[in-house]
Amino acid sequence: MSRTALGFAFLGLVGCVPSPGPFQLAEVGGQLIDRDSQEPIADAEIFQVYLGGGAPGSDPSVYSSRWTQTDARGHFHFASQLAPSARMWVLRTYGPRYDFYHPEYGLVRGPTTDDGEVTLEASLDQAEQRRMDLQVFCNSTADDPGSRRLRDIACPSRDAR
Repeated sequence: MSRTALGFAFLGLVGCVPSPGPFQLAEVGGQLIDRDSQEPIADAEIFQVYLGGGAPGSDPSVYSSRWTQTDARGHFHFASQLAPSARMWVLRTYGPRYDFYHPEYGLVRGPTTDDGEVTLEASLDQAEQRRMDLQVFCNSTADDPGSRRLRDIACPSRDAR
């Protein structure tokens, strides 16, 4: 193969890569409030989830997730950091999506947004159904801290089996 053909092949591959270097998770802040009362929700766990493309018809895989807790006024913050998964540097990534968990509200799938300020809302409606929906996380194989925490919430007796 000629050098020119190799050069074009290399440029074609580089064009498929989202960024030429390490992927940086952005700094994000926000607040979680009750949709009905407009009151802040304290002590909720906020998960920032990045997904990758999956096989057609399957759930996308979790590339990275991290979590934090809301303060007394429902505020939360994620600092900027280098993505923990090198896969995020070279593969297509979707997100971040913001999910949250509170014992009274259950686990709520939040919006996908790349805004630097996020407002999340929860309602006590259907909280019991959301608690039952947690079971889908029991079979997750992602091993980052956020995914492990989701498994701990969803399957507290998993290790006891």
